[in-house]
Amino acid sequence: MSGKVWGDSEEEVQAKLAYQSITPIHLECVVVKSRKQQWKAAHMIHFAYRLHMLLGAGISLRKALDMMVNTKGATIPYEDIREDVGRGMALSKSLSKYQCPIIVTTILEAGEASGTLVESLGMIQSMYEEEHRLRQQLVSAITYPSFLVVLMIIFVGVAVGFILPQFKAVFESMQIELPPLTAALFAGGTWLQDKGVYLLITLLVFGMVFWKSYERESVKFSVHRKVWLCMAQREWLMAYTMVRMCQIWKLLLKSGIPLLQLLDMTESLWGNRWASALQKEVKTRISQGHGFTDSLEKVQLGTSFLWDLLRIGEETGDLESMLDQGHAYYKGILDRTVKRGEQLLEPIMLSIMGSIIALLVVAVMLPMFNSISAIQ
Repeated sequence: MSGKVWGDSEEEVQAKLAYQSITPIHLECVVVKSRKQQWKAAHMIHFAYRLHMLLGAGISLRKALDMMVNTKGATIPYEDIREDVGRGMALSKSLSKYQCPIIVTTILEAGEASGTLVESLGMIQSMYEEEHRLRQQLVSAITYPSFLVVLMIIFVGVAVGFILPQFKAVFESMQIELPPLTAALFAGGTWLQDKGVYLLITLLVFGMVFWKSYERESVKFSVHRKVWLCMAQREWLMAYTMVRMCQIWKLLLKSGIPLLQLLDMTESLWGNRWASALQKEVKTRISQGHGFTDSLEKVQLGTSFLWDLLRIGEETGDLESMLDQGHAYYKGILDRTVKRGEQLLEPIMLSIMGSIIALLVVAVMLPMFNSISAIQ
């Protein structure tokens, strides 16, 4: 019989085995290399849901982790977490050891301190489910148009680079005078055949240079600033960001986390360097005695509707409810925008593809019609 037991020393391992009435014949020390953990949203949903369900059913934390150790395909180190908890370490402290997102560990820490760990796990589950739903909504909205764009590029490349040159040889053998449109397409196909490799290399080099330039912090910050200022002028462009941040702020406030700590934790969650810098200014102003809403409005972080909601929330002492209202409002805008985009993009892309196909057909058929007319 063989097995694995965690311990800081051989004496600790022997003590654990003796407690279980096991006498080891041979002990071998195995050093596990630390590796960066990937806390994927789908795995976090599964982790929070199962733990929330098991603890809610009255099962102890250690027993619940024992039941989750054999979870297949998960990147979460269940065995390590179980051993840490078995030694008396708090769940939040154990998760923080393995690079778990700080928002998760803070919510759990607040739940452990207040005795509401089950409710905290439910909050984490709903937060990640909302995040996953938003991403899937955007991905599903752009998948079909992206497929049509790729298909269109491939079709045009094959048609201009390989199909049209075959017709060119036929027309040249028939000594047919080519219309300007057909001649231009044939010239483009010939050029693509001769210089296509160089074009591809040029595009790759340009892409690499652009990416390297964008990786510079000053360039990235400038780009993010321009993008944010552009988004701030259109409420529907801000909808995705506002849905995420309202949801996260609401959950953190509900967990009893102070406002300054909340701002510090969510500073990097905007997905925009300029917005993160603005939130840092908000935190500085609040620490100087200014109000939350006034600080947001002063640095122009958020939207006018969100500021109005938060101002009401500060006056009534119910920021959570106002953030929930903001979340519902922008979620509605996001749903309508995505639906409208799907309805518009599909016919637009199909129309473009149809126009390109019609152009190629006309370019090939026009010389034939001209030659038939000349013969008649």
